[in-house]
Amino acid sequence: MNSEWSLQQTYFSAQEFRASEGLFTQGNGYLHIRGSLEEHLSDCPQNVEYRRKPTNVTAEKFPNITSRWGTFIAGFMGKHPILNSQIVNLPYVLGLKIFHDGEALDMVHCEIASYSRQLNLRNGVLSRSFVWRTVSGPIITVRFERFISSTHKGIVVQRLKLSSDEDTNIQVQGGIDADVRTNGYDCFSEVFMESAGSNKVYCKVKVDGYSMGILSELISDSGDWEYYQFSKKNGLASIFELKKAIEIVIEKRTELKKIGLEKEDFLADFELEDLYSLTYENLLEEHTKQWDLKWRDSDICIENDPVSQLAIRTSIYHLLRTEVLEKGVSIDAKGYAGEAYYGRYFWDTEIYILPFYIYTHPMSAQKLLDFRINTLDGAKENARKYGYSGARYPWQTDIHGRECCANWQYADHEIHVTADIVYAILHYSKAVKSSYLNEASELIIETGKYWLSRISWSENNSTANLLGVMGPDEYTLVSNNNAYTNRMVKLNLELSAHISKLTGKNNREIKMFEEVAQKLPIPRKGDLILQCDEFETFAEPEFDKYWQDRSKPFASQVSQERLYRTKCLKQADVLMMMYLFPNDFTNQEVKKAWDYYYPYTTHDSSLSLSIHGFIALRLRMHEKAWEIWRKVSMLDLDIKNGSAAEGIHIASCGATWQLAVFGFAGMKTSLETDILTFDPILPKQWKSMSFRINWKGQKVFVRLYHDVCKIKNLSNGNIQVNVSGARGKLNADQEAVFQYRPDVEIEALEEVTR
Repeated sequence: MNSEWSLQQTYFSAQEFRASEGLFTQGNGYLHIRGSLEEHLSDCPQNVEYRRKPTNVTAEKFPNITSRWGTFIAGFMGKHPILNSQIVNLPYVLGLKIFHDGEALDMVHCEIASYSRQLNLRNGVLSRSFVWRTVSGPIITVRFERFISSTHKGIVVQRLKLSSDEDTNIQVQGGIDADVRTNGYDCFSEVFMESAGSNKVYCKVKVDGYSMGILSELISDSGDWEYYQFSKKNGLASIFELKKAIEIVIEKRTELKKIGLEKEDFLADFELEDLYSLTYENLLEEHTKQWDLKWRDSDICIENDPVSQLAIRTSIYHLLRTEVLEKGVSIDAKGYAGEAYYGRYFWDTEIYILPFYIYTHPMSAQKLLDFRINTLDGAKENARKYGYSGARYPWQTDIHGRECCANWQYADHEIHVTADIVYAILHYSKAVKSSYLNEASELIIETGKYWLSRISWSENNSTANLLGVMGPDEYTLVSNNNAYTNRMVKLNLELSAHISKLTGKNNREIKMFEEVAQKLPIPRKGDLILQCDEFETFAEPEFDKYWQDRSKPFASQVSQERLYRTKCLKQADVLMMMYLFPNDFTNQEVKKAWDYYYPYTTHDSSLSLSIHGFIALRLRMHEKAWEIWRKVSMLDLDIKNGSAAEGIHIASCGATWQLAVFGFAGMKTSLETDILTFDPILPKQWKSMSFRINWKGQKVFVRLYHDVCKIKNLSNGNIQVNVSGARGKLNADQEAVFQYRPDVEIEALEEVTR
């Protein structure tokens, strides 16, 4: 298989496996399953209960187990006694255990050779093959393959192939295991299991008034399946006769479906029954075709750098896997690949993830924003709970729009998420659908009302202050006039005023929106933009003294009290603001901010480095930008560091895409320009870079070299383009070639920036 299209492993490592489970997660937007083993590991129970408490997840230590199952359906949530609403880890449906003469196949305890495991990024098929040298003598070749259907919601398709070097018998068990926990807690108030025919088993679990039904069937040309059930497990078992060098094939098909609380006539509601006439090859073919369509508009080709090529495709794969298919859900912070962030929705979606969909799959982008509109009532209730008017979006939200964050610091003070959502709505409206501002008008106005009630006026009413807030840098607890927050709120209020004028709202409120927007300060000291009013009063972090092990987060080596009183940044708020509002600041101001904040930044947040990559590119710091690209794009791919153990950093996947397209390709967003514009700074390690973009409803294909940019109009209408100042108009199906200078000095860009 092409190494630029697949994640490959040639050995099994118990120490690294949990990270590979996260990295190898499969999904179809509705159902997602971590890359766990079909046969599992004998020394790794999944029903261990523990008490997880609210804490700083960055510094949190999770139970150190070799494997953690994870079966998640987007939006299927339940209550945790301490942590509030969380995603539910559903019963494990992949189980296919193999026994030979009493010996259970186990990657840790058995003698295994010729191990190979690969995830095909092109179609999301996970395969594994190896040779099992059994204790009693026969050498058995085992091949597993599985995919989560992209054409049949909730259906998992598996295939097991077995052969032996001599005649022997082997037992296979396939079933459902509901004895699982979510963050150490048993979410199931009821588990019901039964046989559903000669080759099918059924399981239903009840969670807080909702039920999930699971129907699984085993298909084989030989063998007689016998039903078994014990504890919270059920399944089918059969003995198979293996003839020397003759391969047998066993299929397992499973469907997960939200159902009513009553089980009568449950089989009639499952699609699995309708797929009997389709072979494994039929299902795989239609599944692959659907993935081909996804990749057609999303792929980025990088020439001469296979490491970067695999990295960007891995990020895109996970973004495509988590693409929202239904109303009422969004994309959780771990990309439905783990429980660490409880399956909740953060600002990550609007700022880091959404741009990928805006410019590749705009319909999916709108679904993400529709989720925020549909949970406006929850935001209004949240504002009322805090004693304010309008709508205040939760820091961590569930599917109902309720605040679920159990940490008061973030829930009470990290309020920028409300304005981040409005920023994202404006971005989408300018890039895709201008009328969307009308659809979101109530949200925009209600969030503006919240900010009017949240500000505090100075004694002479000369400034409107936002006091007691936390910006994206979560190591600065309660600060006044956080620069990032104030700039976002200014945009929110300006848009609230604009929409109010269009909808005929009262003039007094419009004037208040405009006045507060004008009088919100961005703290500064000369050319230096201050993160907040108090930042220079904080203590020096003394990293050399307190941060002894740089391979671990700073927060794991000092107390939270020390974090909150020193100039240590989880991520740089000011640089983040400068990235999102590039035309507000000169290059001198950006350079001043970089020089001041970079030494204080710990990058404990996975969201931090990518923003520094953009700023490095703006400042033409090519080597630093490349160093950052390698770290950002390889974050989860390097399984030795265990980064993906608790799930994928899906926002970092979005940031990787942005760093490639908005960074190296230099594409300006629709918030910056109305004309498709590129200012490329291709890394010297790449020969070329190519991709498709959806620009205001028109598709174009872009291929970049170090001094040449080729753009082809794939749409029916004309499109205006700008490459490093050279403008042109492309007719339908026309291709144009632009030459550009990638080595322009920063001083030459100053006039453009101003």
